[in-house]
Amino acid sequence: MDLLKLMRIAIFDRWDSGIFPGGDTVQINAIASFLAEKGFYVKIFNSYKVNLNEFDVVFIFNLTRPFEAYIQAKECLKQEKPYILFPVYWDLDSLKMPDEIFSPVQFIPNSVKSRLRPLVFWKNNRVMLQNYDISFTEINSVEKAIRYILNHAKYICPNSYAEMEHLIERFGVHEIKDKNVVLLNGIDTRKIVHSSKHDMDIGISLPDHYLCSVGGIGPRKNQLNLVRAAKMVDIPLVIIGRASKDCEKYAEKVFKTAGNNVTFIDHLQQETVFQIMKKSKGHMQTSFIETPGLASIEALALGRPIGVSDVAPVREYFEELAIYCNPHEPQSIATSMEKLFYTEHEADVDVILDRFDWHIVLDKLISLLSSMEGKLVL
Repeated sequence: MDLLKLMRIAIFDRWDSGIFPGGDTVQINAIASFLAEKGFYVKIFNSYKVNLNEFDVVFIFNLTRPFEAYIQAKECLKQEKPYILFPVYWDLDSLKMPDEIFSPVQFIPNSVKSRLRPLVFWKNNRVMLQNYDISFTEINSVEKAIRYILNHAKYICPNSYAEMEHLIERFGVHEIKDKNVVLLNGIDTRKIVHSSKHDMDIGISLPDHYLCSVGGIGPRKNQLNLVRAAKMVDIPLVIIGRASKDCEKYAEKVFKTAGNNVTFIDHLQQETVFQIMKKSKGHMQTSFIETPGLASIEALALGRPIGVSDVAPVREYFEELAIYCNPHEPQSIATSMEKLFYTEHEADVDVILDRFDWHIVLDKLISLLSSMEGKLVL
């Protein structure tokens, strides 16, 4: 038997991913399924306290939850297990997203927020942190926690070169380049192909012609400017997704701002989402940042054109395959919507499937694990 396939891998997931699934959830499940198909033993944990004795290597995800990732990294080092970091990171404070919902938080300088977040996390998780022998001085800085995680990772697997450069610029850990392996985000093309060949009655009344947009409703996803743009050009728009965590007020603003040409649909099963996508004139994703947005890849794989924000990670993925807009300017978004809606586009499905199939993009992970065989030590 191939000794590599005897490698046992533990994956740390967010404790609340079952309640608030996100792009990291999709990526974790895809990686776990892919490795299991290849013969690896893989187990996903939503708890911090895990006996890692039976595992050879650990995967840690999501630096946007830095203190959770810090606990996981400390646990790996305490049990002398190497870990691979999948950062799924962008500094959202650097995006200058307009927050039009009055909140005292929006007036707090970023430097103060950076000091407040450790205090809040300590207050809410003090007993747990003490159980892990983690003092407040260890987590009194977001930057310090993230640098610790980056420095002690065996390898770092960002979703784009833009993300890698952003991490270096933000945290000054230049060694990232020496242990960096970019793993693109991908899709399960088998589900896409199945959906493209079968029509189903979704039981939802939709316009005859429309654009769609899929994703949790929140400031980063920028649905507020999207519905403003849709109103400007009076194009039917179907938005699929519910309010993201702590974004209920933002969602209320989006609902109130939208015109009668916008249809809102709560969270749906993936197969139903695919059916709505493939019957649309195209998919809009006007986020302030994405890496690159799985819904956009899925839409292309269904043969639908996409309109996306002109930001570095998205450009890196889609190059000539998308229509680009400035997410800060509703008029720019409206122009992209008109191009999608009034011009017939057909995405080259074969190109998309070859570029973004999980089984293709994750081949580099097999090579990475092969390089670790025989030297699985800290």
